[in-house]
Amino acid sequence: MQPAVHNLNTIVANSKSMLERVIGEDIHFASNLAAEIGLVEADRTQLEQVILNLAINARDAMPHGGKLSFTSQNAQIRNSETNQAPHIPAGDYVLLEVSDTGTGMDSKTLEHIFDPFFTNKEMGRGTGLGLSTVYGIVKQSGGHIEVESALGKGTTFRIYLPQTPEAEVVPAAERKPGRELQGTETVLLIEDDAPLRELTSTLLRTHGYSVLQAAGATQAERIVREYGGTIDLILADVVMPEMSGPLLAKRLAPSPSRPAL
Repeated sequence: MQPAVHNLNTIVANSKSMLERVIGEDIHFASNLAAEIGLVEADRTQLEQVILNLAINARDAMPHGGKLSFTSQNAQIRNSETNQAPHIPAGDYVLLEVSDTGTGMDSKTLEHIFDPFFTNKEMGRGTGLGLSTVYGIVKQSGGHIEVESALGKGTTFRIYLPQTPEAEVVPAAERKPGRELQGTETVLLIEDDAPLRELTSTLLRTHGYSVLQAAGATQAERIVREYGGTIDLILADVVMPEMSGPLLAKRLAPSPSRPAL
């Protein structure tokens, strides 16, 4: 972790264009961010991962479209007075709510929602690590997370991050963008989540790379055997149904004693 002081609104706003690409055109993205909000101390990259994982989870719950909403506000927890959120220590927090109008979850599913590798998605559509990762990041940041859901009534995640009195560090001058990097190499992209695979492939091709796509180990091995050119890089998901990314990379990569498959 590399914690720093951040305005959570800025991180959500800067993620908007990425989120709109991930969720697709049939899901309406809306944000209602408080004008005056406290600052939080956390790792920016991890907060962006929380936002992305919750958006992907919401997208999968709305296969026929819907609405994804991000709302932020200051929250004061005063347990001793109101017994409000008794599991959250009293204090000043920044509250981020992420709501969808999707299929929702029953009480049995909610009991295991943050368990590693637990998923109610069909085979090949998820690893069960997205929400457990969100939970871990929020806890590491000193925060708390709640979920409210019912079948047919959508889902709302509430993330409480403690406010910090420290000031946000804003660079005196923005770094001038350098030359945009371009490549010509061929990348074998292995990712079992189809929308994420398509998004990553699009980004790579935008920067000049040739991309070969595989949804898992079997397809990747066939591509390596049949492709006539050189594959310069393997970019693989870590956890996949057939075989882990690291193990598959070792299996596919050539060594001095043997060629690639």
